[in-house]
Amino acid sequence: MNYIFPNPSDKCLDELGVFNRSFTIYDEISCTYADALRDVISDLRLYKSNPLITLLSEYEKAIDDIEKEAVETLVTSLNNKISGLDKVKELSGEIKKKITDTVGKTYSPTIEITSNLPNDTEDLFKKLTLRVGENIGEPTSNIEELSLGGANLVFLSLKLLSYQMQLPKNKASYLLLIEEPEAHLHTHIQKTIFQNIGKEKAQVIYSTHSTHISEVCKINSVNILTKKNNFTQVSQPINGLSSDEIIHLERYLDASRNTLLFAKSVIMVEGDAEFFVLPTLIKEVFGIMPDELGLSIINTGSTGFKNIANIFHENRIKKRCSIVTDEDKSITGVSNEAEVRGANRKTDLISYTNGNIYVKPYFGEYIFEVELVKFGNASYFKPIIEKSFIGTHHSTITAKNNCLTNIDSSDVKEYGYAALQIAERKQKGWFALQLCDKIDYKFVIPDYILNAIAFCVKDTIALVERSIVEYRINKGKSDTQNPNQSIFQTLFTEINASDLVDKYKLQLPNDQLTKLLSFV
Repeated sequence: MNYIFPNPSDKCLDELGVFNRSFTIYDEISCTYADALRDVISDLRLYKSNPLITLLSEYEKAIDDIEKEAVETLVTSLNNKISGLDKVKELSGEIKKKITDTVGKTYSPTIEITSNLPNDTEDLFKKLTLRVGENIGEPTSNIEELSLGGANLVFLSLKLLSYQMQLPKNKASYLLLIEEPEAHLHTHIQKTIFQNIGKEKAQVIYSTHSTHISEVCKINSVNILTKKNNFTQVSQPINGLSSDEIIHLERYLDASRNTLLFAKSVIMVEGDAEFFVLPTLIKEVFGIMPDELGLSIINTGSTGFKNIANIFHENRIKKRCSIVTDEDKSITGVSNEAEVRGANRKTDLISYTNGNIYVKPYFGEYIFEVELVKFGNASYFKPIIEKSFIGTHHSTITAKNNCLTNIDSSDVKEYGYAALQIAERKQKGWFALQLCDKIDYKFVIPDYILNAIAFCVKDTIALVERSIVEYRINKGKSDTQNPNQSIFQTLFTEINASDLVDKYKLQLPNDQLTKLLSFV
């Protein structure tokens, strides 16, 4: 790699201005730094890192000479009183006698025990310490006995007070840097600290992974730092957005949805069913949690995807975002209002994402539950059907049997009706949770969802594909119900082969993982 360095002889006066030797940048900038707050007990013990010492030094300067003289007189008197105690004198004599008995008077040093409390007020203030209690009104004790969260709160408060005292000094710039304030701090304290720190004369900079802090902050004051292969990418989430778009975005970014600010990629879904089922699909089919792929699944609670998808763009956050939704086609073949809305939504989203390499929509032909059956998962619905139709009444038994028969049909009118019936019988959220208990590694992920996953994990799948292969081999080799058991057993004998992934794809071309990798 070739680097181009500027010529040090070029003054660049039009860009840098005229150098002023009497100006020192350190004299013009006030900077207070609160680090990650990991070992505050140690910091509070050490002279250099204890913010209380800084505060005490400032306050000591404000004591008038008369008060200082009075304190010094008291301390001198106290030192004399302690030194003059009979027991102190007795111990001093015993030590002197022992040394004399040991080495003789010729080589014996002069020994004296005295109280040596500093009588200078500046030194005295440095001896002061904090005693604290967990809650207001409780007895106080040494800070070492305080909980870690309480100690962090005290430490940060001292830092903030130290910063506040610097404000009247008429500096050109005031900076308050707070690193990971969420370390050991309660959720409510995180939010309260963030909202209550005064920002009138300063630029306050937080570095944080806390979704609770990002929940209460304005999105226009956020920068996203993303680690790439050999550099850090900085993104501004609102760059180029209108004020209305920013307002809509902030309304959506509550504590559960703003995980997208920290994710490597995002899948947006429209409802609870997809939100519950998708993470389980990834975990059970591929043996890996979405979090391990840096993938967040966001439930928009509606089909209004644009409000959030706006944030993923070449000019804003450069991370991939898949939109998973349905065309809502009628299972009867007769067009209805939902199908019309679904068709319009598809056209609109394709147009909206056109030209944006970071956002892509994926569509199920029918609703989510029907798509799951369409791709060959009817057997997973049957235990849920059995559980849903409870009772011995003839009509209940008939309805259950009809549903069990229809779910196995190849006609979408029949299996689609059964899927809708079971999903809506006790609400879709309940159905999704029941289904999550049944999903295993053989569950067939619909192609449109598999494609949505593949789009998001392009940059991370290579790091984990071998572990996924090993997971699926270990599942399949002992599964007598799996028609590919013998293939899995053969692959298991080559589990340590360097080309295991390639062999897997070659021998199992229709496998879920092979399809995912081909989509990637």
